Amino acid sequence: MDLELQLIRSQSLPKQIATHVRQRIRDGRWRTGEQIPPAKKLARLWGTDPATVHRALSSIAREGLVERKPHVGTFVCYHQPTLETVGIYVAARHLRPEASVFVQCLIDELQMELIRQGMEPRFLVDTRRGDEQGTVLPELARAIELRELQAVISPVTSNLLLAWQEKLTVPVAYLSSRGHDPLTIDHGQFVELAVTTLARQGCRRLGLVGAYSPESGDLYERFIDGVADAGLLTRDGWIIAATAGQFASQRSDHARFGYESVKRMWAEAERPDGLIVTPDGVTTGAVMALMELGVRAPDDVRLVLQRNTGIPLPCPFQADYLCLDTPAVAAALVQQLQDQHAGRSVAVTRVRHSLSSSQEG
Repeated sequence: MDLELQLIRSQSLPKQIATHVRQRIRDGRWRTGEQIPPAKKLARLWGTDPATVHRALSSIAREGLVERKPHVGTFVCYHQPTLETVGIYVAARHLRPEASVFVQCLIDELQMELIRQGMEPRFLVDTRRGDEQGTVLPELARAIELRELQAVISPVTSNLLLAWQEKLTVPVAYLSSRGHDPLTIDHGQFVELAVTTLARQGCRRLGLVGAYSPESGDLYERFIDGVADAGLLTRDGWIIAATAGQFASQRSDHARFGYESVKRMWAEAERPDGLIVTPDGVTTGAVMALMELGVRAPDDVRLVLQRNTGIPLPCPFQADYLCLDTPAVAAALVQQLQDQHAGRSVAVTRVRHSLSSSQEG
């Protein structure tokens, strides 16, 4: 029996062994009921110690892939079950009325997608303070330990949450702003489409209001580079980003952020003639500020606004919209869970926007 495994010493040895054993079981190389070799033999073959192998096998046992019988051995008990119960982890702040409408809509779409595919969604709402969410939610940990959940979806995440989400012993899927994560917003495509649209309409001075902190992704770097590549102009006062943790620890909302950002931008001696606003929750406040200031669009400034399909976005001005397909994002998250569960590789998927105009209805 081929048991070859080359361990990388700079990485977690139990995790590497667990991944290897899990893959062998799911590939059918170790079949249901079969006894796998003793930990001492595996340790000798893989150049490690039995305690390391024991830790790896214990994690596999907690997943229900093997059964460990004291003084007898370890036996495969994997039957390739289908996903039945999936946890949807969400921080309580995302459920507040003033929070992102996109996240709330995505949660609804996830629920419907899971039900359509015969899975039962179970909500796990984290009511802890933002600075307490750096450890796994106890309710979630218990549900996984008791095998009440087979997988977890985190509609949005952060570096704080990823510190424990990536260590869970069940498949996990999430949408992030980091370009290397499995499902991420394509900020490069968003910026290119927005800048190209405004440049085509004759804009030469571009501004950006974004409710993403600079630590959450490369949106702002992409914007600065995109404006420069197009031969256009921007300034520090025309780029307004959320601060780290602004919407996690403060009772600030996207609409207020949009309002205050536009007011601050128009207090500059010179203003942009093209403005990009993202995400959609920021638009309400941005539009209120423009109306209060007496700014006319598209005469004084042309607008490119991010919006999400299925979510109303009232705007009295003529504008172009970069649209995100919320049901498609939900379907992609569920598909990534299924790929992980089946042992298939999960490729990086970049969520792209499509262009539409208010003149198109």
